[in-house]
Amino acid sequence: MVIREDLNPGADARPGESAAFPETPARPDRVPSVPHLVHKEAFAALIALTAVCLISALSDAPLAGPADPAGIPASHVKAPWIFVGIQQLLRFLPPLSAGIVVPMTALVLLGLLPFVSPRRRMLTFATFFGITITSVMLTVWSSLG
Repeated sequence: MVIREDLNPGADARPGESAAFPETPARPDRVPSVPHLVHKEAFAALIALTAVCLISALSDAPLAGPADPAGIPASHVKAPWIFVGIQQLLRFLPPLSAGIVVPMTALVLLGLLPFVSPRRRMLTFATFFGITITSVMLTVWSSLG
């Protein structure tokens, strides 16, 4: 039985290599990250988690007595700093728009940001700076009022 070389796909392949799936040459400008870097990052995360658990187990939390909601006037109740902008909007807008529509719109816009085409980098930067300036203005506005 004679096998013609032009019909044999593996005739020109090196030993241990298939012609159907040739080995891709290693690029010197790239570093493989899947086995090596992931193991290093996982080890670093475990070390950090262990350190945080040890610190929290060995030190006492500086807790005060239980809160008394009857003794606090309503004017002194304030939201955590991350919700200060929403609390300020709730003072001037109806609850539906200030508590649901405006935050959901901001979250949807932030979620769509990675899908902006790379050719539209100026739009991405303008959106980022617009969100940053708006956040700073709401924070300053709430601290003044």
